[in-house]
Amino acid sequence: MEKREIKCRIRLQEKETGEKLTLFNSIFDAMIGVAWFEIDRNKWAFLGADEFTGLLDKNGKEIYEGDVLRLDCDCEQCPHFDYVIFENGMFKYKNDSQPLSDASDVEEIIGNIYQNPELLTPPYIGTK
Repeated sequence: MEKREIKCRIRLQEKETGEKLTLFNSIFDAMIGVAWFEIDRNKWAFLGADEFTGLLDKNGKEIYEGDVLRLDCDCEQCPHFDYVIFENGMFKYKNDSQPLSDASDVEEIIGNIYQNPELLTPPYIGTK
């Protein structure tokens, strides 16, 4: 069985200024106490964590839950856009039932739903 690194993108917000911070960490490293960090919960609010899918876009960038992807295939609607969710034990596109690992149309990450909420509206998500 192939091992994959379990990584998270952790999203925080400074309570006083509203400044947002994104950290990346390996869960395995955190469990054994390597490369772990402590967060001052009086200063920072935890916004969420997104798991690494184990996949890369065409530019070699790691794909995480919440990433918005530009997709290219041979259909008339291309390029089109969708974002990554974890549901029913698999990473998949929000608007498709196929596992992300089966997809061959991933071109590139254009943002994520947290830092770029405008990508959830037409002409991106919701249109073809």
